[in-house]
Amino acid sequence: MLHPKLNRKIWCCVGGAALVFLLALSWLVRVEVTRNYKGVYLLREGPYRLVLTDMIQLGQEDRLLFALHWDEVAKSLHFSKAFAPAGSHLQYDWFQADGSGFVRNVFPNGTMLITCFSRFVDAGNAIPRGIFVGGNVPYEEGNASPQEGESGMAFFDGKKWRHLWGNANEGIALGNGSRQLSPSKWEFLGSRVLVSSREKMVLSSSHRVAGEGMALHIDRFAVFKAGEPYFILVNRVRNEGRTPALYYYVYGDEPSVGDYRGSTGNVGWGRGRLFQYETGLDPERDSYFGMYDHGNSAAGETQQYTNLANFIESLGARPDLMYFSNRLGFFASEKERVPLQSPTTRVLSMQWGPRQLAPGEADVYVLAIGMASCKPGNDIPVKPHISFSDQDISDLLARHGKD
Repeated sequence: MLHPKLNRKIWCCVGGAALVFLLALSWLVRVEVTRNYKGVYLLREGPYRLVLTDMIQLGQEDRLLFALHWDEVAKSLHFSKAFAPAGSHLQYDWFQADGSGFVRNVFPNGTMLITCFSRFVDAGNAIPRGIFVGGNVPYEEGNASPQEGESGMAFFDGKKWRHLWGNANEGIALGNGSRQLSPSKWEFLGSRVLVSSREKMVLSSSHRVAGEGMALHIDRFAVFKAGEPYFILVNRVRNEGRTPALYYYVYGDEPSVGDYRGSTGNVGWGRGRLFQYETGLDPERDSYFGMYDHGNSAAGETQQYTNLANFIESLGARPDLMYFSNRLGFFASEKERVPLQSPTTRVLSMQWGPRQLAPGEADVYVLAIGMASCKPGNDIPVKPHISFSDQDISDLLARHGKD
């Protein structure tokens, strides 16, 4: 039997070693709980540290060291899933606390559209929270292998995912517009599921942007209808300060339509024509435009492409600027004949502003964002009919918006 003093000494050594181990572990492993609870994931963070989290975001796959997906656990325990209804219907997963998730629009023939929100790292080098298009489905939803084609908005044709929209280039600039605030820099005030059924979904998020002596309150709504190849994004921007507010609002993307191989093959399209070169559009004449994975002959692209097309249409206040370009924020005149030829960043973008709001005043921006149809023998895509009226907008804001 050990002498009591020696016994205490051993226990002190063991306790000290355990304390050192726990301190080293707390330094080595950072625990990050998002409250999405999709599984347990161990990620590499720099050369010496690790992150233990309950969700993995698009772009983090190369840092993954270990993954345990709750869906796989449920399958192994033989937990049954709900019966999938026939006909066009909506499915969703929404995490109210951090304003992220996705909506699936499933069509009767088994094809589907998926739209992801706030599951990506934006230009502010952080993850936004709220109704912002971008990211991917949860890691385990892609059969334990995230598919790049599913990011942002994508179309499943029955065999393969095809990419439609990426992480939106969205932002607000206050004052002279010299500094654009990406969505992760907007203060997140909360999110809600306002309507949830097989036929219709309405999601909302609220935000605040302040600076330059100004403060804007922003309410955002995403409206989905079963069977429609698009969703409606409603933005209400209200001046909640005591002085006039001057601001700019920007929405754009380099969408990589098709096989998510970059922008190769993408050409601009709009009402009655294709756009092969950088150019600005006339917002009074052109309410919509998009990218078409058809090949740009002006860039020497003649091989076969997917012939998939996206579109974005302004239903509310018309933008002050619309353009196609090879880089965000700049474009040449169509007369200069600069082909849309960037392998990675063929851009379409809209800008509103400078806009001025008196205290208490609000602007409302309404966008339809989705997929256009492409008919055989027709080189120009066809935008779907938008079944969302001015009265629908007024009813939505009256019912769910806060003045």
